[in-house]
Amino acid sequence: MATIRVIRPPTKYRDRARKYELLVDGSSLAKIGHGETVDLSVGEDRHAVQAKIDWATTSAVEIDVVAAETVALRVAPGSGPAIVNVMRPSKYLTLEIAPPVASS
Repeated sequence: MATIRVIRPPTKYRDRARKYELLVDGSSLAKIGHGETVDLSVGEDRHAVQAKIDWATTSAVEIDVVAAETVALRVAPGSGPAIVNVMRPSKYLTLEIAPPVASS
């Protein structure tokens, strides 16, 4: 099995009390709260990952994972005021490949 790690850094206000739904290949696998990290076990393959809240869903991030590998993604509120992003549901959240973390 491989792992997709989704990191949701803490934010000051926006969506602080709400969870985002995590979808892999169109299937809901987990929910992630403010400041949480979630590990999703997936098969070795190419996967499309999305985050969703209510009506707003991110564009799919396509990743290739191999056995015993962990690929990290970061999910966060989109930039700009929430009221503006309500009219642009694909921009309400951002999902991107997280930069590698240096090991100590």
